Amino acid sequence: DDSLLINEAGQHVKRITEIEWNSMGVDSIPETIQKLKYLKTLEIENNLLKYFPSGITFLPQLEDLQVYNNLLEELPFFIGDIDSLTNFEANNNLLKTLPESIGNLTNLVTLTLQNNKLDSLPASLCNILDTELNINLICNFLDFSDPLKVPSCPGIGNYVGNQYCGSP
Repeated sequence: DDSLLINEAGQHVKRITEIEWNSMGVDSIPETIQKLKYLKTLEIENNLLKYFPSGITFLPQLEDLQVYNNLLEELPFFIGDIDSLTNFEANNNLLKTLPESIGNLTNLVTLTLQNNKLDSLPASLCNILDTELNINLICNFLDFSDPLKVPSCPGIGNYVGNQYCGSP
């Protein structure tokens, strides 16, 4: 079993592959998260999280990152370095922009960003829209008439739906 490890004392130790800190008032993730090399799922939903530590990029097996219903105002520029990520849910936050590196997440299957404050999208998003990506961008503040704010990727309107769901 890949989740078991034998330590120096010859004891079987279970490797941490999943963390669920939901509705616990979490407002930060410690930098030491990078020591959890076998972590595949990180769920920090319904908390007070405002930022990500850079150590999150050193999780080579992280596939599922769920940080919805928090206070995130931005995603770190290094988010695109998490090559193994297949599911990323950051809906119901305070995100205003996305970093260009988001387009490096070519293994993504699900990207959920609805109910944020996004008013622009990076051109790099076009890099992953032609994959099997299931993306949800509804209820943001995207203006498709402004090509400087929303790239002209083929079919990008299919992913956004009703982009205005309240006042900014």
